[in-house]
Amino acid sequence: MGVCHNAAIAHLIKYDPYIERIRYKSVSLAEFAQYDGYFDTSALPNLPRFNDMAYVDWYLWWYGLDPKIIHQDQKRNQVWISRLAWNDVYNQLKSIQGPKLIFTPKASTPLRTIPVKSCQRLVKEWLLQKPNLTVFTTANIGFEDARCINLDGKTGDTEHFTALIAQSDFCVSADSFAPHVSDAASVPCVTISSAMPSSFFPYYPYGQTIEIAGMDKLSGFKKSFGEKDEWEKMEANYLDAFEKIEGQEVFDTLDRLNAKEKDGQPNLHVISGYRHPLIYRMIRVL
Repeated sequence: MGVCHNAAIAHLIKYDPYIERIRYKSVSLAEFAQYDGYFDTSALPNLPRFNDMAYVDWYLWWYGLDPKIIHQDQKRNQVWISRLAWNDVYNQLKSIQGPKLIFTPKASTPLRTIPVKSCQRLVKEWLLQKPNLTVFTTANIGFEDARCINLDGKTGDTEHFTALIAQSDFCVSADSFAPHVSDAASVPCVTISSAMPSSFFPYYPYGQTIEIAGMDKLSGFKKSFGEKDEWEKMEANYLDAFEKIEGQEVFDTLDRLNAKEKDGQPNLHVISGYRHPLIYRMIRVL
């Protein structure tokens, strides 16, 4: 795999048995000639049918496979966490009583980021609805409460961030990295989406996408990125749409997903001869 400049992406794939190595620099022509095949994954959003299929199905189709022959369980996420990172997070969380919710409102673009005003309102509503809930926010939302812990800049590396999500009871996120980790960990997760429809992620049994009001009519619909000038023109419409998301709706959805998890198949994973109640079947702890 190469060239990879993103540590989070490298972390997701570097332990896979099918990955021989990850290259962080370009290969020479002589090195390139040693390979039997080459897949170009640059500029994917510009390729045919990218916005017409569930993302995982599109990738399978683009690589020449029929998505219909792949079982939906094989279309879920997997992550790898070192035991050191897992235990670090476990020791930090073990004194906190009651359910824990990790809130990751920031995405890589303003188009997909949940606005600060909406973040403050949602967190206030959740704390009122759930008196024993603790909320961890991975971005500074300008809200102070004993049960709202600001982790902006404090989540550590990718493995610690992944372990934090996996050891939380709930996740609410923008369309970013967190919902995919939540799927791997079978953590009930609501994704608040401002661009991508829920149909793009149909294989997450404990995940649900809530679309902002009128999303399909807004100018950023099905767009992954937006230019700064373009965003400034449509920002006000998105701020209004995010304000229509209700905290009660989010937690009602989380409660349904949580009940679904409890009614489903056991997802404990046996590691090194002992059972850890927070290790889920799609996570490998190294």
